[in-house]
Amino acid sequence: MGAPQPGALLANRYRLERILASGGMAQVWRATDEILQRPVAVKLLHAHLADDSTFGARFRQEAIAAARLSHPSIVAIYDTCQFGDLDAIVMELVEGDTLRALLDERPALDPADATGFATQILDALEAAHRQGMVHRDIKPANVLILPDGRAKVADFGIAKLDADSDLTGDNMMVGTAKYLAPEQVRSGPVDPRTDLYSVGIVLYEMLCGRPPFDGDSAAETALARLTIDPPRPRQILPTVPPALDEVVMRAIEREPAHRYQFASDFRAALQATANAHEATMAEPADVDLVGYVDPDHSFVRRERSWLLPALLLVLVAVALGTAGVLFGRTETGRDLIERVVPGGDVPPDPVALTVVGATAFDPLGDGQEFDSRAPLAVDGDEATFWQTESYGDRDITLLKEGVGIIIQLDGESSLDELVLLSSTNDWSGELYLAESPQLALEDWGDPVTEFTDIGAGTTRVQMGGRNAGAVLVWITDRGDGSRDTRFELAEFSANGN
Repeated sequence: MGAPQPGALLANRYRLERILASGGMAQVWRATDEILQRPVAVKLLHAHLADDSTFGARFRQEAIAAARLSHPSIVAIYDTCQFGDLDAIVMELVEGDTLRALLDERPALDPADATGFATQILDALEAAHRQGMVHRDIKPANVLILPDGRAKVADFGIAKLDADSDLTGDNMMVGTAKYLAPEQVRSGPVDPRTDLYSVGIVLYEMLCGRPPFDGDSAAETALARLTIDPPRPRQILPTVPPALDEVVMRAIEREPAHRYQFASDFRAALQATANAHEATMAEPADVDLVGYVDPDHSFVRRERSWLLPALLLVLVAVALGTAGVLFGRTETGRDLIERVVPGGDVPPDPVALTVVGATAFDPLGDGQEFDSRAPLAVDGDEATFWQTESYGDRDITLLKEGVGIIIQLDGESSLDELVLLSSTNDWSGELYLAESPQLALEDWGDPVTEFTDIGAGTTRVQMGGRNAGAVLVWITDRGDGSRDTRFELAEFSANGN
């Protein structure tokens, strides 16, 4: 039998009308169920794939898998049949267009719309994951948008059932390059966190008007996520709310253990950002407070919430009554550190020294500690940050002596003050100085001072004219960060002569 034509009748029941879409595996037709007298969509496997048993099996798997799902945000499967040698799936006809078409019309969506669509996608995936199914091909083309704004997830053509064998061969990468999770690129095992990564990529594109990875070829695009950290959404579009920026970056973490573990967790985080945004929009004004960090301990933001004058007075009173000099544990480090609290007086800044680079320092571990993010600690942007790897125990010394970041100055200078800005609360560590960066911890000599239980915000370290061309911030207790298991350094600067 030849290719299907308009008017053809499938299974003596489904009358084909016109092609709605065509993908790599199949065509989707609009049709009429002549028994129930209702419009339906019919997906027909391409003729050139019909003889491939793997593709045929995967195509039939979609019907079997998706038929188990019943959720308002998932396209319903009604029936399966054949047209000659071609397998067909009969499904709900969704009157609307794809998210892909919507993004092609207006690339960057309003954050509220993007969050709403992402939430519905996550609702659908939560239902699928509960049935032991991983979609593996979440992308804008597989999300249908109804005229009333509802979203429905379609195309479980390469879905993987936990209980079934994977129908893709060894080292066969399935999915769409722009939205693949790193484990898919490596042909590794997939689980629900794989889908959550793809949702993060889709959310990134909705917010920024472009995906985070886009190379000259599909292979280049796919491989980029194995070695490159993409720019944060707020670096692409500053109007992205800071909390939402943080959610996206966690969702697209390279390692599955660092992402949201369940669709419900991801959804809750999105809802929290929506609530926070509504609360911020209801407030009368913004003010920049040195050292203030939002209650959710996300990265230190440029936009600070307005505090009522009475609250400021209370903070100042508390600061004057309780703040003082933090003493280092070493003799050479005493009287060096002072905390800056909201509403406190900030002394005039000395001459800013030029920082020429920053490098992660992990000589006692695997030699890597988010190396690519190290420059973010000295880029002048409080919204970006270097972070440690995830440590299950706060006390890093239980695993190794510590981990750090090296900041290199433009030549040896006389240091008056070092300024560290972090959203992490209750962290501890040490500070080392050297003429130039050292390759081994012992080569840095004794620490200049020790940080003990440092709170989130700005920490100023008075150096008293010490000479150095490189500074090592060495972390021994990662504290309680916005990601719970990591220390974050948003900004480092040096003043002196």
